[in-house]
Amino acid sequence: MRRPGLVDPNSITHPDPLTEMRLREDAALKIRRAREAEEERLRREEEEAQKARLRERMTPQRRASVGNGSRRPRVTYPEGVYRWE
Repeated sequence: MRRPGLVDPNSITHPDPLTEMRLREDAALKIRRAREAEEERLRREEEEAQKARLRERMTPQRRASVGNGSRRPRVTYPEGVYRWE
């Protein structure tokens, strides 16, 4: 008596060679398309990262303050010493 859910190995039909070849080609095509899609996704991500880096370099840098605190400090010289500033 057969148990339910089990398949009799003698009842399995094997596909003819042409069908088997088509199935292998389809599987290879799916793998190739998945690989190409992954490569395209990685290329797009790298391109976006490059654009972001370029955008960051092109934006002007913000100063901490607008005043003259970031400039060279003014030096006072003793009387008789002249320096052009």
